[in-house]
Amino acid sequence: MAQGRVDFDGSDSKLDLSLYGAGVYAGYRAGGLKAGLVAQFLAGSGDYSAPYQGVDDDFGLTSLGLAGEAAWRFDFAGLYLEPSGRLAYVHSWSGDFADGADVPIGLDDSQSLVGRLAVELGTRIDGVAPYLRLGVSREFLGDSEASASGLTFETSTRGTAFELGGGLAVLDLGNNLSLHLDAGYRFGEEVSGLDVQAALKLSW
Repeated sequence: MAQGRVDFDGSDSKLDLSLYGAGVYAGYRAGGLKAGLVAQFLAGSGDYSAPYQGVDDDFGLTSLGLAGEAAWRFDFAGLYLEPSGRLAYVHSWSGDFADGADVPIGLDDSQSLVGRLAVELGTRIDGVAPYLRLGVSREFLGDSEASASGLTFETSTRGTAFELGGGLAVLDLGNNLSLHLDAGYRFGEEVSGLDVQAALKLSW
């Protein structure tokens, strides 16, 4: 499940997202090397509102993504340092909606291709593993279009963003369960935002 809000600079417009889905993950580990591949499907709705233009309507949203990542871990003096790289592609299909005068607004499909480099520094103390993370990412696609009354409007999230983050893992909950908490703040040319995640993992 994913919830999000997008605010547009210089306007009163906003977009609230509510998505649900599932994913499949495959991983490989050997020594300090970790590699993984994930596929994810999301479906849900968006609520776009622009009071000045008289727009407040819902539309359907479907998204399919594929990502690959690799990392190498170095252990020293009770700490670890883990540089990593990730490449993620997402294709989204959006439904149409209407403004306050019932003029249809069409949304084109959108694509995203994000490359990310990061480094993580952490430790483990009595079954708890806190860490800090620094990263930089680049959106190579990120263009989208909307059309209304014969006019086309374009937006783009292309550009570079930086990330400051951290979290912790509680590894010894019993019954092969572990709790993972993570938070990160991204800021850059076209995007900024806070991301918070929590996960309960079962290992066997």
